[in-house]
Amino acid sequence: MPGNAVQLPACDVSRLREIENIFSASLHSPIRRESLALAIENQNYIPKLCDTFRMCEDLDNIESLRLLYQIIKSMFMLNKNALLEILFNERHLKDVVGILEYDPSLPEPKRHRDYLWGTAAFREVIPIKSPELKAKIHQTYRVQYIQDVILPAPSIFEENMLSSLNSFIFFNRVEIVAMIQDDDQFLNDLFVQLRAKDTGVERRRDLTLFLKEFCTFAQTLQPSGPQGREVFFK
Repeated sequence: MPGNAVQLPACDVSRLREIENIFSASLHSPIRRESLALAIENQNYIPKLCDTFRMCEDLDNIESLRLLYQIIKSMFMLNKNALLEILFNERHLKDVVGILEYDPSLPEPKRHRDYLWGTAAFREVIPIKSPELKAKIHQTYRVQYIQDVILPAPSIFEENMLSSLNSFIFFNRVEIVAMIQDDDQFLNDLFVQLRAKDTGVERRRDLTLFLKEFCTFAQTLQPSGPQGREVFFK
């Protein structure tokens, strides 16, 4: 086995400390980070970590849950889009957020899942017919929350190690704007209600906030092109 190759042990509760040590030791070397990212993908490790998390949470095994937090946090620092695609997949995202509730620096776990899948449930101001668009909006909001609220603020040395997370959110926003641009009925319904004299104050406020949010998203587009910023604002 090459000297820089990473071989991950079986994803078992009894080996979480060993796994966490491998992750933390790999962050300081670009070659080791690359090798670890490949091992995570090749060994289908993220679903296994999610399975282990659910078992640990059922048993209220706080020590293991805190180790899982460190493992997942380190995974973000690997800065690999391929891993983010798996972490933020609908099958895994709720478990990933659950793991990130067990920050060992906090006295009690945070209840991020209750907020993201309950309190902050997305309210459709205009009915969204496209399941793909709806899923993309949900995912983008939750990933943005992970970046802004859950993950600790990166140090100067760590900022470049989270560029893939920034890119993931950026391209999600571009996709959302593009899908809305392509849905003539959605935009038509939005502006018909905004112009209607009988639209109530609260309803008009919701519609305006919704439009403002997506205009903000549109600022991420390139200035020109078939789906560029200029076309969107026209």
